Amino acid sequence: MALLFGFPATLGRASRSWDRVPFSVIHGAGTGLPMPTVRRIGALRFFFYSEEGREPPHIHVQSGDAFAKFWLNPVSLARPGRWKVHELRRVLEMVRRHQHEFRGAWRDHFHDR
Repeated sequence: MALLFGFPATLGRASRSWDRVPFSVIHGAGTGLPMPTVRRIGALRFFFYSEEGREPPHIHVQSGDAFAKFWLNPVSLARPGRWKVHELRRVLEMVRRHQHEFRGAWRDHFHDR
């Protein structure tokens, strides 16, 4: 797969399958499940969904109506959502900077059940 600035070159294409899934399905609206916020930095909200404990550790990031998902071990982009490449690079750096905090929050939340 071709990379553009370290992300898949298909980032800007409308063929992303999650773009065709209803917003409420992707973002947990109406599920009644908690979405713990781990950290806020400016307009960015870093969180995870409580039903995702069977997946490898990751963090979701929201700014307005833009969402992205990052794996935490190693830190990498899992789902770009509708972000511009320069924004994703900036958020990726923040996820790297707070990786240990996010992994600890994941471990505390999912292992205390």
